[in-house]
Amino acid sequence: MGNDGSVTAIDGTTITMQEEAVEGGASYTVDTSGATFVKTGATGTIADIKVGDKIFVDGSVTGTTVVATKVMDGRGRGGPDGFWHGSKSNNGASTTQQ
Repeated sequence: MGNDGSVTAIDGTTITMQEEAVEGGASYTVDTSGATFVKTGATGTIADIKVGDKIFVDGSVTGTTVVATKVMDGRGRGGPDGFWHGSKSNNGASTTQQ
């Protein structure tokens, strides 16, 4: 999975993320326990993520549950709005969707 959305909740190492309506509007539960974090182009932590932030997640998805390998928050690269869009890989490694 390589998708972006808005954070709706954070509980420990679990983030709930809502896609934009034009992307289907699905809500995903994201397990970040093994993920790396990037905040505005620099190394971050889950403590940097806040409800309402727009994030991009790389990882494996089963239904609406994601095991994240990388979570990016804030502006750093990407489309005209500065967010990451449309990536289907994680540093060259394929992600899986089941």
